[in-house]
Amino acid sequence: MEQPGAAASGAGGGSEEPGGGRSNKRSTGNRASNEEETKNKPKLRDRITSFRKSTVKKEKPLIQHPIDSQVSMSEFPAAQPLYDERSLNLSEKEVLDLFEKMMEDMNLNEEKKAPLRNKDFTTKREMVVQYISATAKSGGLKNSKHECTLSSQEYVHELRSGISDEKLLNCLESLRVSLTSNPVSWVNNFGHEGLGLLLDVLEKLLDKKQERFSPVVEGLENHEALQLQVACMQFINALVTSPYELDFRIHLRNEFLRSGLKAMLPGLKEKENEELDIQLKVFDENKEDDLTELSHRLNDIRAEMEYPLTNHKNNFAHIKREF
Repeated sequence: MEQPGAAASGAGGGSEEPGGGRSNKRSTGNRASNEEETKNKPKLRDRITSFRKSTVKKEKPLIQHPIDSQVSMSEFPAAQPLYDERSLNLSEKEVLDLFEKMMEDMNLNEEKKAPLRNKDFTTKREMVVQYISATAKSGGLKNSKHECTLSSQEYVHELRSGISDEKLLNCLESLRVSLTSNPVSWVNNFGHEGLGLLLDVLEKLLDKKQERFSPVVEGLENHEALQLQVACMQFINALVTSPYELDFRIHLRNEFLRSGLKAMLPGLKEKENEELDIQLKVFDENKEDDLTELSHRLNDIRAEMEYPLTNHKNNFAHIKREF
């Protein structure tokens, strides 16, 4: 009985050996492949890092264009000195003359000029040099009477050329700042021509002034677009009837009437359109209601003013009877 069991166990043990051999071979193969991967990893890492290093160190080649040295040097502006060399070599008389001109340009009175005149010559020279530098940038200091400042002449050109409304607005805003901030010489260079052109522009703007509700009233003039007329009357009614205060409603209605609505109402009422007639009827009804309310208010005011006078007459008559 023991031999078959042993044989069975031996057979079973023999059957396990091949499986164990296969598992050992697999583990051995896995270890070998892992070792190869670990050996190859440094090489692969080195290749990647070497490629990255080479790309970092690699520089783009400089592309050189054939440029003439004389042309290239002339294209670059020369460095501008802070002050003109002539201003540093002024004589004492020139410094004092320019110092007086500077104070005139600053529009100083004699009271404010006195402490400046008492300063030492070195301080005066520094102030004159700064004045020359500042006026040279703005174009305000010119030696010749025929030369004009660039900035002021640009304003004159803009005002003369007839620019658009948007550009004209920007020009006028900038001109206002320039006239109030620049020295007197700048204003003199702007001259009578610039002031005359400025007045012409202001007169044109004054003539072009229109009421704020004129575009709405102009929409009622378009007889071909009936829906536009209806929409304009709806807008007028909505705007006029919305305020709570009577005075404000009357003010808005009169403003529309002054803008041309009063002359258009008879022609609009002649049109046979139901929607437009409704809006015109609403306008007239609200107008009559406001006039009625206004008349009641005026009657109340008149009664309040007449009441003290009536009492005074009655009292005077009573006193007269007693005496």
